[in-house]
Amino acid sequence: PIVSMNSGKIYAVEALLRGVEDIGFNSIAEFFDKAYNEGVLYTFDLALREKVIKKFTFLHDYNNIKLFINLDNRLLEMPDFASGTTEKLLKKHKLRKEMICFEISERHEIANNVLFEEILTHYKEENYSIAIDDFGVGVSGYKMLYHSTPDIIKIDRFFLESICRDVK
Repeated sequence: PIVSMNSGKIYAVEALLRGVEDIGFNSIAEFFDKAYNEGVLYTFDLALREKVIKKFTFLHDYNNIKLFINLDNRLLEMPDFASGTTEKLLKKHKLRKEMICFEISERHEIANNVLFEEILTHYKEENYSIAIDDFGVGVSGYKMLYHSTPDIIKIDRFFLESICRDVK
């Protein structure tokens, strides 16, 4: 869950993949790297996205919270990438676009800034929210911030975990 600091209530939930160690991977990053290297990242992402959206509808009061879905920026490099697939999934499960927030990770460099900006502009024009996940630890930092014009910035835990004890 993602809790609002103002109200103390659940603002959103984030979809996270777990258990990849059970199938021979050392980390989630390694798992997605393999899918990327084999050219199946987008196909796999769509399958996960559908599962997440379906599970989201089973949550109590899901109509009043957002669903944060991680968006690996390397999806844009996949040969089968297509826009409009999320909207179809939302219609199928009777959800509004405003309920979705795509989280962009800083983990990987943005390979094609023009295409990246076009996709983000499309998602924003279609009323999806955009968040930068783990801001401050990735390879692109302020460059990612500049190109994404996010609605939400999720600052990496490293910068916050000892905020009350560390003046820096």
